[in-house]
Amino acid sequence: MKTAFLFMAIILAVQNLYGQKAEVLRNDDVVAMHQAKVSANLIKQKINMSERRFDMSVPGLLALKSVKLPEPIIEVMLTSTTPIDLMQNEHVIQLHNAGFSKRLIIQKIQAGPSRFNVTTDGLIQLRIAKVPEAITKVMINGNSKSK
Repeated sequence: MKTAFLFMAIILAVQNLYGQKAEVLRNDDVVAMHQAKVSANLIKQKINMSERRFDMSVPGLLALKSVKLPEPIIEVMLTSTTPIDLMQNEHVIQLHNAGFSKRLIIQKIQAGPSRFNVTTDGLIQLRIAKVPEAITKVMINGNSKSK
């Protein structure tokens, strides 16, 4: 009787283990771990080891900034995602005004498609918005994903 019970318990445990669907990590999950004070290193490891569907659009990045998610974690999220939103001048200005680092803005520019206005008027708009020249240079040079 004890052997049969043990055998059934093992079968149920194995079914439960393999029957569970893989967790898909999203922005809210990363924010929840950060707010629960899980270390940044563990969060980064979890990101790298998980299936993920992050919203790395400009509104998604701004939402992460608003909850004070550290930029190194956002960088790992961005690196592990292929952004599909089309970056334009106003998006760069929004990210700059939100206080994102030059490094992260450049990473975002280089990660996905873009259509920048680098005409005289576009460059003046960026200058008035005080977008750093290093970012503007990347915008002018484009990248392999730009259209």
